[in-house]
Amino acid sequence: TNDWTVGSDPAIAIYVDGVYAARGAGAEAALVDLARIEILKGPQGTLFGRNATGGAIHIVSQAPVYEHEGRVKVSAGNYNRLDAELMYNLPITDNLALRGVLLTRTRDGFIDNIANDDLNDEDRQAARLSLLWDASADTSVLWRAEYSELEQNSAAQGTLVPPVFENANPGRTLDEFGKVATDFLNLEKREMFATSLEINHGIGDMTFTSITGWREFETELDEDLDGSNNLDYVFNSRNPEENDFFSQEFRLTGFTEATKWTVGATFTREHVDHTTEAIFNVSSLETFAWMEILRGPNEAFLSVIAGFSPEEIAALDGQNNVELGMMVPDLRAQQGANDGIAGASFVWDFLNQQGALPDYGLSESPFVGIPQILADWGPRVAIHDPWAEQVQSSGTYESAAIFADGTWNITDRMNLTGGLRYTQDDKEFSIFTQYQNQIVGADFGLAFYNNGNALIDATQEDDWSNLSGRLVFDSQYDTAMAYPSVATGFTSGGFNTLNFGPDIYTSYD
Repeated sequence: TNDWTVGSDPAIAIYVDGVYAARGAGAEAALVDLARIEILKGPQGTLFGRNATGGAIHIVSQAPVYEHEGRVKVSAGNYNRLDAELMYNLPITDNLALRGVLLTRTRDGFIDNIANDDLNDEDRQAARLSLLWDASADTSVLWRAEYSELEQNSAAQGTLVPPVFENANPGRTLDEFGKVATDFLNLEKREMFATSLEINHGIGDMTFTSITGWREFETELDEDLDGSNNLDYVFNSRNPEENDFFSQEFRLTGFTEATKWTVGATFTREHVDHTTEAIFNVSSLETFAWMEILRGPNEAFLSVIAGFSPEEIAALDGQNNVELGMMVPDLRAQQGANDGIAGASFVWDFLNQQGALPDYGLSESPFVGIPQILADWGPRVAIHDPWAEQVQSSGTYESAAIFADGTWNITDRMNLTGGLRYTQDDKEFSIFTQYQNQIVGADFGLAFYNNGNALIDATQEDDWSNLSGRLVFDSQYDTAMAYPSVATGFTSGGFNTLNFGPDIYTSYD
């Protein structure tokens, strides 16, 4: 899916200390003082649950130990690079131990930006505290808490079309691996807090485990998507998000002489709020309209309006975006006072498709109403009139599951493993979109499809269930193991936030 907001779930499950991290931004734990990272390929639906169809990654931090330990690591480099890591482990009593970790990483940007701050700097800090209490010979309690924040200029995106760069920066030549020029600050910002409580209690040959987790974060990702400071190409996005996530898992594991097994149940609840803002101006939309016409190609427009010959139209076939983009500045310059004609045609076609054409008292044949739209659109192109669109989406997602998995030792060298998991998901999703972009009396959005409506305020609910499982036979040899395996999983259903409107039920399985 090309839907980058919170209506959908990932297909790789990331766990941090046994707690599912539902969003990519919340999965970026501080990779310092780790016990291990587990990489599990293929569907992991039985033991890890939903959204692990591609596999699972489990990040496990180092637990406290009953010894004095300490470590300091400092790194320095060019671009004012300075990193520091500090870890100290303190055995408080014979059955209580504390472990703390501090991390800071800073570096100036190394991508020269002639029109704004340099890019690819790094500025992040993190702290982790864990407490281990062996309450009895059979019971241990492990509490973890982590806080992290970052605020840095994110990765550079530079235009590959020489006129876009060179027309905005006279005297300079585009170097695809050199300096960039962006007029919007690329920002990556996140503040996150996570905590978990893990209790293990032995009952004979069985162990009962409870893992309670809470994770919350706020992020913002701002991007200069056109990669330039050319006012005819402005295309920026801003994506703030808030998220909080609760999970509870209970497991009972045990073994006999010939078997080992696990049964359990989980519950999660996630609440998300996400805003996507697309920032253009009318002139950059004019550029976009020309690109769409050339990509089409729109033969009627190119021949009637732009004066292309049939041979020139045929030559567009197979040209890539950079090659087509090289043509746009000259095509726009040729229009003179009619600069805006492509956008006017695009708007005319858009309104016609939505059945929202203004009543000019004219037929709806191609191009008839374009001069009327151009009279409004053209002057706004000339002054780079701002154009912004915004979609606010939120969701409350609940999931519950029960599972069982067991291994039978057929012989000392052969094992048969099987498992099943039943999952029930319930989701509520809301979206609010209000466009204030007026053209010839019509309010609508060009970046986000809204079924031709100026206002959408809708809430939808849906639920999904799934039974996933696995069956594995393995045979041990002196230095190797061979196994056939069959495993299934599922990615939770969701909502398409880019195709929403009245009478459109946008949930998908």
